[in-house]
Amino acid sequence: MHQTYSINFKKIFQKEIKTIPKKEIKRINNKQYSKHLITDALSIKSRDQHFAMASISTYPIINGVKQGEPNCDKAGIVRFSNATFIALADGCGWGDKPSFAAKLAVTSSLEFVISNITTVSTLRESASLLVETIANAHQIICSSYPNNNAQTTLLVALSFTLIDEQQVTVVLSVGDCRLFHYSLRECKVKKIVGTGHHSIDETKECIAALGNNQLGTDIINGSQLAVCECEEGDLIFALTDGMYDNFDPTIIKEKKPYDQLLNEILGIRIKRSANLNSLVEELCSYTIGITQTVREFHQNNPTKRRRDGLPGKLDHSTIIVYSINIHNLDIGLVDKYSPELFKTLKPLETKKPLVHSISFDEQHSPLMPLHSDPVRTIKNSSKISIHSVRLNTFSPPRTALNDHYTPCLTPRIYRDVV
Repeated sequence: MHQTYSINFKKIFQKEIKTIPKKEIKRINNKQYSKHLITDALSIKSRDQHFAMASISTYPIINGVKQGEPNCDKAGIVRFSNATFIALADGCGWGDKPSFAAKLAVTSSLEFVISNITTVSTLRESASLLVETIANAHQIICSSYPNNNAQTTLLVALSFTLIDEQQVTVVLSVGDCRLFHYSLRECKVKKIVGTGHHSIDETKECIAALGNNQLGTDIINGSQLAVCECEEGDLIFALTDGMYDNFDPTIIKEKKPYDQLLNEILGIRIKRSANLNSLVEELCSYTIGITQTVREFHQNNPTKRRRDGLPGKLDHSTIIVYSINIHNLDIGLVDKYSPELFKTLKPLETKKPLVHSISFDEQHSPLMPLHSDPVRTIKNSSKISIHSVRLNTFSPPRTALNDHYTPCLTPRIYRDVV
């Protein structure tokens, strides 16, 4: 079964893969690595300047019950000694099925790359590995839900170093998750892949998704494969639409151009954050703040659709950010920090058990073959300016899009306007 899916996906991306040069890379081994997954919606997992990630839900609390549970965003990172791999999934709609589909997509992708990373010797082969990773995730989701439309978007990205010392990030996205690159030299943020929304009502569209559906080949609509050249100290951001839609001037009711607003929201916070934990906290706080008015509207008017003119979009909102490094340090260590603001998104008393992002089993140590994965709890994050500046270039993604979209079954009350 897996072979069939793998061949189909290779054919789909055959032209894109052939455009990627066969440059030799510094080989990546899987003898020592760490694996980290988002396991709750009230904390940030991070390690100093190396990586940070968090997933929150900005949906309202109505009559003591958090709406939109379980959180359908899932994310994970694998840190090898000289490479970094991430997987980010956004289950399409609400409920257990999209949440579990996203979980399967992320966990299977992490394990597949860990098992197969040693086979990669060229830049082109790294792109092929990502295609095979997507194909494997699709097959697992379809096998788990053979008769149901359990679907999820999936973005996978791998950062490593070529033999000539050039650092690169290869990314493949099926659906509407986005990858951004911050150049330390240019002090500028650029979007690498990701097709987004232009209005609140368009947020019902997942663009494309893995898993069983009624549209067959529409699985790959909106797929993007890209290679981004990076430098030491640059940052890579992967975001679900619950976060990046709140950077869109149309959605937050700003009149500034998108690129200007993006660099104001991201760039300013990058420069003033002491570490990546602080940066993720600031971006999550921004998302919570920009959606506060519409969240209060729904809490006070639980049966009404959102009113036109309200800024922000409610959703599951997830971010992974990591720095580009020739060598990853402290790969077996992770910090956990719970901002007080995150706690305001959780009911004081719940009428039924809530599931946030606790979909992954971390009973066993995610670090192999190191013997521990200590978690350090930190109380706060200070603010200082960071680093000097460097240059970045990137090749624009090749896009496969058409007029068909995968429906995202989020209740209309949170996306329609009256």
